[in-house]
Amino acid sequence: MLNIDIGRYSSILKEIERNEASIFLIKKNGQSFDSNLNYLNKSSNSEYNTFYTDYKFYPTLEPYSPFCSLIKNFTNTKKDLDYLMNELSVYPAHKELFKSFIFNGKANRIEEILPFDYAYEKSRFFTEFLNFFNYYGKKKTLLITLENINYAPISTINWLKWLFTSSSNNNFKIILTLNDYHYYNENFQSNFDDLIQLLELDGLLLEFSNKILINKTQSSDNNYINLNNSDNLFNGDNYYNFFALEEALNFYKINYDLIKENNSKHTLEELYLTLLKLGNTYCLLENYDESLKYYELLSNVSLENGNDYFRLIAIQKLSMINILKKKFSLAETLSKQSYTLSKKLNNEELIFNSYSLIFWINEFAKYRTNLNKFNFANEFIYLAKKYKRKNMLAYFLTHSYYEIEYSGPEDKKISYSNEGRRLALELDNQNCILSSYLKTALVYAVRGFYNISITYYKKVEVLLLEMKDYFRLAQTYNGIGYYYLTNEDYITANSYYDLALLNLRYNWNFDEICMTIFNKGFNFLLSNQYTKANDCFNICLSILNVLKVDRLRLTTLTRLYGIVGLNNFYLGNYYKAYSFLSNMKTQCKDATIKFFKDDDDEFFLSNFLQGLLLKTENKLIEAKSFFEKANYYLGLLEGSLKCLLPKFNYEYYSLLTELGNFNEANKYKEYGIRYCRENNFNYYLSILEGNDPNPIQIPHDPSSMNWVVEAAKQQASLNELNSKVDEINFLNLFQENLSSLDDLDKVLSSSMSLIESRFALDYSFMLLHENSTIDLIYSSSNDDNINNKLPKLISLLSDYKQGFVYPNHSTSLTNKLKSFINKIELLINSNIHSFIFIPILKDNKLKASYLCLTKSSGEMINNEITLNNEFLRLINLTTKQLFETIRRIEGQQKLLQSAYTDMLTGICNRQGFYNRLSNLLDYNPNDSNTVTLFYIDLDNFKYYNDSFGHKIGDQVLIWFAEILNSVTPKHNSPIRYGGDEFLLLLQDYSNEEILSVANNIYNSLEKYIGFSDRISKILMKDITIPNEKLLSCSIGIITMNITSCTTMSDLIESADHAMYEAKKRGKHQFIVANNI
Repeated sequence: MLNIDIGRYSSILKEIERNEASIFLIKKNGQSFDSNLNYLNKSSNSEYNTFYTDYKFYPTLEPYSPFCSLIKNFTNTKKDLDYLMNELSVYPAHKELFKSFIFNGKANRIEEILPFDYAYEKSRFFTEFLNFFNYYGKKKTLLITLENINYAPISTINWLKWLFTSSSNNNFKIILTLNDYHYYNENFQSNFDDLIQLLELDGLLLEFSNKILINKTQSSDNNYINLNNSDNLFNGDNYYNFFALEEALNFYKINYDLIKENNSKHTLEELYLTLLKLGNTYCLLENYDESLKYYELLSNVSLENGNDYFRLIAIQKLSMINILKKKFSLAETLSKQSYTLSKKLNNEELIFNSYSLIFWINEFAKYRTNLNKFNFANEFIYLAKKYKRKNMLAYFLTHSYYEIEYSGPEDKKISYSNEGRRLALELDNQNCILSSYLKTALVYAVRGFYNISITYYKKVEVLLLEMKDYFRLAQTYNGIGYYYLTNEDYITANSYYDLALLNLRYNWNFDEICMTIFNKGFNFLLSNQYTKANDCFNICLSILNVLKVDRLRLTTLTRLYGIVGLNNFYLGNYYKAYSFLSNMKTQCKDATIKFFKDDDDEFFLSNFLQGLLLKTENKLIEAKSFFEKANYYLGLLEGSLKCLLPKFNYEYYSLLTELGNFNEANKYKEYGIRYCRENNFNYYLSILEGNDPNPIQIPHDPSSMNWVVEAAKQQASLNELNSKVDEINFLNLFQENLSSLDDLDKVLSSSMSLIESRFALDYSFMLLHENSTIDLIYSSSNDDNINNKLPKLISLLSDYKQGFVYPNHSTSLTNKLKSFINKIELLINSNIHSFIFIPILKDNKLKASYLCLTKSSGEMINNEITLNNEFLRLINLTTKQLFETIRRIEGQQKLLQSAYTDMLTGICNRQGFYNRLSNLLDYNPNDSNTVTLFYIDLDNFKYYNDSFGHKIGDQVLIWFAEILNSVTPKHNSPIRYGGDEFLLLLQDYSNEEILSVANNIYNSLEKYIGFSDRISKILMKDITIPNEKLLSCSIGIITMNITSCTTMSDLIESADHAMYEAKKRGKHQFIVANNI
């Protein structure tokens, strides 16, 4: 620490000028320093460009304050800024960001930040501030003074730390001042302390040895901005788009807390956006569990409120989180559900997002999913261009996913690859540029253009070493090894495969690890070192078995089995060779209808291996037929298996010689020799010419690969643990849903939605079986034809007492099951891919059943999720819990119905009315909502009781209740308020509708003429009721805005008063209280 006399300003200048550092910290010891700094700036005006700010006295919500203000200070117009950003090679995605914030105060992005770009973009963004400041200090050194740095935004502190560790010899100097080391936000005190320690350790902390004479009134911490009164979402977005995630998170959390404290002041959309932004921020911070929590909250809240748009966004975000967590199966399920819902909403941008998810899953999961069957490239490209998603399009066109549809350098789709490279260069996206080179190298390599391939691999090797991108470096070494393998330099190839494995220790990508070990084993096989090859293949197979992987990048298990079988043949393990041959899932088919070109590899290997095995059994004629087929497919090959041509031709030559076909044998031998000479295959050339080749000794230590199997076991354990955690989370969420709702319809719809989302179901149905009748209580389909016919179809499965999944080897296909499948496929107009049926029994009697299915379709994105026994177990558990909850709610509803129902008439009683009215008033909707109350008192009811007895009187009450039921909708059930008093509670009725209800009541009473006919039948005698004694009623009607109806008694008293007014005026009439 250097002590400076404040009276000698020159000492500060000298200290700054002599030191190459860019940042200096001055501890002021409790005194204000700004006036002296202003003097310093002015006195040195001829040598410095200056910029000054005081955080404590001029608080701001600017991210990285005051750096954007500084840029604006030195840049007059947008045109000037555009020119400067081009001059400084500002990252294209950041140009709009700077311009919109500097001139409009809002940081806009055209495309959302991708999690895969965040670290790189943030690094570029930090560098851009550095470049701006160096530009402004090019002619005269830029002097930036930041007073009271302990009140600066944490984004500024983080940038200063980055500057200290990243750069020196700049054209600018930054002077920081403080009085003490207390940072205004205690949550970030440690970040602030890190900066102070860095500066102190480097001797850049300057402290005054005497007091300053000039003082300034000190500001209190209370001067700092009250975030509770700011636009938190707006400010949070600015910080988020500027990569200042800690501060963005702070704004979003404050907003979320405010919404929870006072929900009535905030809209549902604000809640949706807040939850979404919290999830997004935690995602970029790589806190995936917290991110998952907020996305699930968004999903649940939007589901409860029927907002399909935000629910779909939540599903897409959940899929992305599972991609980042490498939970690809769940990510795949969610992505397919996302596609289905986005098509249903007919929202092109959300459809595009679904395609993007599918791309990312296939890119990271490779062939561990079914997604490689999709064919949406043209629509993806169209939508990307329409909605200006250039960055996403660059990823799509440059990354390895698209190689599925890429058949070689001469293919017409080469234009897509070139377009992707041009776009990547335009966007300056290094990830896409590198991937473009890697993809190009790979495509050229697998198609046999090895010399072109190696130039691309070498081009990216240096860049990847600088970036410390160990995974793509491993891919590059794999590619370079492949190049040397195809040039018969097996020793060099092996060294690169070892380098690839070494780099993969930093990144456990088991697709790439298996592919590397597979290539290493194939390299040993080609050099006739079969025992070493066997070591590699055994490890590769162990990993696949442990992780339950059924495909590798650019190869299949069938192809792997063929090569391992071939190696076992040369080891003399014929039984194992036959075993691997039997596991090869190839079948003869017309080459013109093949889906993957890999099939050529598989057909070649299976026929070659079969021919070799038959040859050892001396079945030479049969062996020859398989060799002929193998030769046909070998002619179609372009990739690494072409390297087997010399070995194959030698074996074919030997077989034909044994058969005595010497001319044909020599033809294959000469072709093999010619191939070796053209490709400089000296090792195999010696073999074909009958010479003993120099043995190839490749260094090999099997123990060096032991870590791979152990790592796979750890990964498998982690996968299993994650799977269990996912299952527990799902079951907890499901149980929470069951216990938090008492409305039967809501419980059913929300529970079914959870199941449908979890398992990506196309159809889902729940049915109740009571007294030989089957009622459909839930259907995911809106098709009335399906819903009407399904109960009858379900009866075909009534014999099943246990749940089952179809297709499954343990489920026998009975005639009834066949009939059910045929009929349900006709009903849904699609083939069933798989389905689960669950019977729910009570006391060994069928009480309910659940059916769900996935279908096969010809859509661009085909679901084809195969329901399995694991799904069956979970669905069985959850549907039975749901059934028990349904029974519980039904029981509660019966009790409530009993408590709220008048025992005589069956309509609502007084207690039920109070409950309904209370709920209505508590709902507190907007001012336009109205409530209308009819207060009805029967006229002449006493006459009926006195003349015909109380039984007839009770019957009259029942008949009158029936009249009220007939004139009101079902949800507006009438109320027996007590004795012969009844109520009607109507919501949002117009004046015309209110009058219509009243007139219908009187018309019905007049129609029945006091129920005299009904009473005569009961008493079994004729009766006469005087006209003045006929049953009628007096009605008082009141209509109020709900918000102005503060208590229940207000409404009842007003209606009661109007009813008595009607009585006074002569009965048999209604009075509207508002008109009294």
